[in-house]
Amino acid sequence: NHIGPSYLTMLLLPTLIKNKSKVIFVASRAHQRGKGDLNFDDPEFKSVPYSGIKAYCQSKMANILFSYALHQRYGVKQSVKDTTKEVLTISVIHPGIVRTEIARHVSLPLRLIWYIAGIGAKTMQQGAQTQIKVATLDTYESGKYWSDCEIVPSNAFSRQQSSIDKLWDITMKTYSTWGKSFDE
Repeated sequence: NHIGPSYLTMLLLPTLIKNKSKVIFVASRAHQRGKGDLNFDDPEFKSVPYSGIKAYCQSKMANILFSYALHQRYGVKQSVKDTTKEVLTISVIHPGIVRTEIARHVSLPLRLIWYIAGIGAKTMQQGAQTQIKVATLDTYESGKYWSDCEIVPSNAFSRQQSSIDKLWDITMKTYSTWGKSFDE
């Protein structure tokens, strides 16, 4: 949920920059559930019991932190011939609670909760509206979190510079173990 999309983004970065592209990460309001307890020391649950829900929440927090870090590094305004332009427009969105089969791999009690919560959930078409809006707007402020087609604040932990930097460093270190380095 984090490493794959972020790695693909980094591989495509030169082309994205050249074309002044929009980059949209999909997160979730589930990042609020963790209240900032993303385990930077053990993000892969190697020394603690694995929890699918916690892993999901952490991965969505990582998507938010990574989008903010990417915005700070590549979405900042650049002056070109007395004109200020964004190099990249980077956003992170929450599609809402959407009726999907995401709960198919969780315990029966959690599936029942998901089913009950899903009674008022959005259809997939409704859940896509925030992505569509962000993708098709001509201009908007980069580096923001969107939900229900509006810019809203992500939780406080996700806005802490130390969290943003730490997630970036851990992510880049992961890539380096694969022999891949992305120089800023």
